[in-house]
Amino acid sequence: MRSLLEALDSEQFKVREEAKRQLRQFGERVVSPLHAALKKKPSLERRRRIEALLEVLEAPAPLTGETLRAVRAVQVLERIDSAEARKLLDELSQGVESASRPRAAKESLARLKKRGER
Repeated sequence: MRSLLEALDSEQFKVREEAKRQLRQFGERVVSPLHAALKKKPSLERRRRIEALLEVLEAPAPLTGETLRAVRAVQVLERIDSAEARKLLDELSQGVESASRPRAAKESLARLKKRGER
């Protein structure tokens, strides 16, 4: 992945475009490394390409397939609101912050905690 990030700053347009295409294929998994690369004060060219990738990758998209099933499962666990359901939500919340399932589980746990404080 590091070589792809470095290729975003290549002098050859085709190399930059190919790196961008390959990084986009990683989907949500590349979001954290892209944010880390931005913190390293990249060149203007690399920064613009990273920001463009993040804009595409972080844009809300309609949930489909496995992602939709995972988010619905989290919603069901939240509605059950038992000790076992909370334990499962805690387990599901582990993972890459930008991935849909862990993010949904963390948000669900936060809502349950808020409800419990009332």
